[in-house]
Amino acid sequence: MLSDYQKYRLYEILPGVSVWLTLILCFVFTFIKPLWMIYFVILFDIYWVLKVINFAFYLVVAWFRFRKVRKVDWKEKLSKELNNWQTKKHVVFLTLYNEEWVIVKEAVKSVAKAVYDKDKFVLVIAGEERKKIIMN
Repeated sequence: MLSDYQKYRLYEILPGVSVWLTLILCFVFTFIKPLWMIYFVILFDIYWVLKVINFAFYLVVAWFRFRKVRKVDWKEKLSKELNNWQTKKHVVFLTLYNEEWVIVKEAVKSVAKAVYDKDKFVLVIAGEERKKIIMN
């Protein structure tokens, strides 16, 4: 029986092995069973065309949803749907592990540029214990 680590490694290796196995078997079957290879290439192409069509469809759907949501006045919607929204406070967690401070600064600046009232939210920069940094 495989240990948890061995299972993890096996699952980690599977994508790379499948790519290499596909490439090697395509080359081998070209000489051994050329007709099989022709069928495989046709099916592979059909699969990828369908995958691209699926991706493009959902990309267009997401774009139209984005355009629709972008036009919403969120403060107006908030005031209609939520009572006492002015008294609510928000916590924004900015979790990081191995980011450089330039990236963290940009994230903090983007939160600071928000249209929402700055007194209504608290920014928490959270890191992991194993990656301690000393801030100056």
